[in-house]
Amino acid sequence: MKLTPAQEKAIEVIKSHKQSLLYGGSRSGKTFVYCYCLVYRALTYNKSRHGIFRFTRKDLKESIWLDTFPKVCSLIDDRLKPKLNNQELFAQFPNGSEIWFGYMEDTKRTDNVLGREFNTAYFNEISEMAFASYSKVQTRLSLKAYDDKGNLCPNMWWGDCNPVGKWHWGYKTFIQKVNAKTGEALNNPEQYGYMLMNPTDNIQNLPADYLETLKNLPEEERNRFLLGLWVEGISGGIYTKEMAQAEQDGRITNVPFNNEFFVWTFWDIGMDDATAIWFVQF
Repeated sequence: MKLTPAQEKAIEVIKSHKQSLLYGGSRSGKTFVYCYCLVYRALTYNKSRHGIFRFTRKDLKESIWLDTFPKVCSLIDDRLKPKLNNQELFAQFPNGSEIWFGYMEDTKRTDNVLGREFNTAYFNEISEMAFASYSKVQTRLSLKAYDDKGNLCPNMWWGDCNPVGKWHWGYKTFIQKVNAKTGEALNNPEQYGYMLMNPTDNIQNLPADYLETLKNLPEEERNRFLLGLWVEGISGGIYTKEMAQAEQDGRITNVPFNNEFFVWTFWDIGMDDATAIWFVQF
């Protein structure tokens, strides 16, 4: 399989930055190129450890574990292919390197995976990820690993997404280069790289009618999944910006429960969307 010109350019962006974000439309080859680079690093640096993270276990297994990752591994010499642990979701290579697969919806699972040190952390679809998760994983990029010549593995964070609103921490961090929580300019902004990748860049690997399907989507979805545009907000999300700001401020967190008081619940019952429940103590 031959990489597209856009994927080759993306590899240069990844290699030249400590942190990188590939964003753009659907099926543009972002996930494949990150998995390709991750396997290359695992094979290059002995006893290195890398993580691939998604929000839900279902999406992680269907998109990465059972799809993109096996496709990348099929390109490897049989003597170098990893052993797969389907129960714990990790791959171990003959040189002792490992790739762990984590999902953020399960706190216990996340804490278990992040109890380890890593050389690379890759967030697949950061539009679903909290800024707190991004901040937490930075503290785990502290493992030392070396190649056969004694060269140290540079530790990196990677992410990709179909863009959402400009309020998202991904846009603030990589495009605006400011701290998503404080708004202050980032230290060493040159270490944060990004690149736009759209389906038109991956046309050789897509069904003939795929682009036409995307062109017929409503404008908002077309901007996101075909053109890869960051938008000002999300249609229908009344408190989108306020909730994003609350999350970035650290105001969405665990609250202690006092069993001496009643708990009141307030329900917004969803018909075509999720039901929301407030739990309140006075």
